[in-house]
Amino acid sequence: MGADNSAHRTFKARSGENDSGETSLPSTEDDTNVANELVDYLNKSWTQFHATEESCKLLLDAGFQKLSEREEWALEPGGKYFFTRNMSTVVAFVLGQKYEPGSGFNIVAAHTDSPCPKLKPITASTAAGFQKVGVQTYGGGLWHTWFDRDLSVAGRVLLRGEDGRLAHKLVRVDRPILRIPTLAIHLDRTVNSDGFKINTETQFAPVLCTSIKAALDGHSEKEDGDDKESSKAQHHPLLLSILAEELDCQPADIAEFELNVCDTQPSVIGGAANEFIFSGRLDNLCMSFCALKAMIEAVETRGLEDESRAMMVALFDHEEVGSDSAQVLALPPFSRPPTSRRQAPPPQGCAHSVRFPLHAPPSRTPITYPLHMRLRCIDKARSCHLSSACAPCLCNSRHLPHPSHRRPLAVCPLTGACSLARGVH
Repeated sequence: MGADNSAHRTFKARSGENDSGETSLPSTEDDTNVANELVDYLNKSWTQFHATEESCKLLLDAGFQKLSEREEWALEPGGKYFFTRNMSTVVAFVLGQKYEPGSGFNIVAAHTDSPCPKLKPITASTAAGFQKVGVQTYGGGLWHTWFDRDLSVAGRVLLRGEDGRLAHKLVRVDRPILRIPTLAIHLDRTVNSDGFKINTETQFAPVLCTSIKAALDGHSEKEDGDDKESSKAQHHPLLLSILAEELDCQPADIAEFELNVCDTQPSVIGGAANEFIFSGRLDNLCMSFCALKAMIEAVETRGLEDESRAMMVALFDHEEVGSDSAQVLALPPFSRPPTSRRQAPPPQGCAHSVRFPLHAPPSRTPITYPLHMRLRCIDKARSCHLSSACAPCLCNSRHLPHPSHRRPLAVCPLTGACSLARGVH
């Protein structure tokens, strides 16, 4: 009985509820532990592919079973499952012990992708003796922030095996190999008065190396008709060699890739009082991590004995470019929840399940900027510790605190998101 009481107290403490049922602030130790876990998750999740891989590791460590969409599912009440799509979308769900086909779903949805420059299908470009890498912008990014950064590449590579079969492998080059230099003030005198303006097609290609240095190191440009060498006409040999070194293969084995340009500066906890997380990709990896963490902890602390619904966390790709592909929100698996499709008697069970969902899309919506107070998103924004996580008000698609919440949704950017996700269950 002592162990049960301890677990109950732990859950109440982490969810912000004290013994009298009133809301209280989580402990500093809890905040620090979860924040450190988030920073570790961010540092391992350079791309949507790596974020999906790390999410799967969290689920496997928590006892979830991986499913394949190519096979029929034998689902059981009390089971914990997940599946992936395109290596960039992951959907995890738990069935309560009292779950029956046709029961509803409690869903928290986020996304694994973030704005970034992506390498073009043909990246090789040279100007004035410098080798450049062609990129295209993905999502709604602040592109001027990518200048003068220590950049690298990460993503998914398609490798050609000895038997001719193709295989996907993830790659990440930790060292800085790319740079987008800012034009010197001597050549752009009006930049401070007129603003930083760039042409992302002609002025945004990262510099890889000098052509002379590449040639001296044996990475000269080659042109021949061999199929295995065709990629060298599309990409600089040095870039392919770097990828091959990371993948422990030959450059000729690289058939294709989908790579993001990434900042090598690691995510850290900072601020004079260590209350901030300095990182890119917080939109929306922060919510992705919190949603997974919340569901895993909810199952561990509360159990599934009295649960009649299905809990689900869906982390989608391509949200930044419209959510209109086979692995995102607008299409299956989200429009037809996987448990109902695989388990419920069609069509009544599936239709009944979809009619009774509870969907919470947590968002990293900016509410207050200390240097731009006139641009506050709401008239009476709370302090940053009380207003960093919010639920979109779906009636007008605006990211504002929902009027039904009489108390703050968050006590800090991280724990608030976890509390919001836990509350869905």
